[in-house]
Amino acid sequence: TLTTLVFRTPVHLLHEIILVDDGSFQNHRQDVLKHFQLLDVMMVWYRRNSSVGIANARHFGIKQAAGDVVAILDSHMVVSEMWLQPLLATLSQKPRGIAVPL
Repeated sequence: TLTTLVFRTPVHLLHEIILVDDGSFQNHRQDVLKHFQLLDVMMVWYRRNSSVGIANARHFGIKQAAGDVVAILDSHMVVSEMWLQPLLATLSQKPRGIAVPL
């Protein structure tokens, strides 16, 4: 997910990447941050102390976000080229809405 997100999203549209570990057993923080440290993108990692579930982890991440638009992606997702632009175009017409890719 991170690789396609970073390389298929125009840098001027990517304000930050927030990673929320929902308290899972595996902690890959060092590996992920080391792999992406050379990129010109702010990346923040939050690890919950106990398993809080996916909905609570997402809600926590949304509250931490500083950008105008929040995209929620799961770890198994792969984004395609030009994935974000149509969603932003939809949101520009209805700024307090939700856009879902088809």
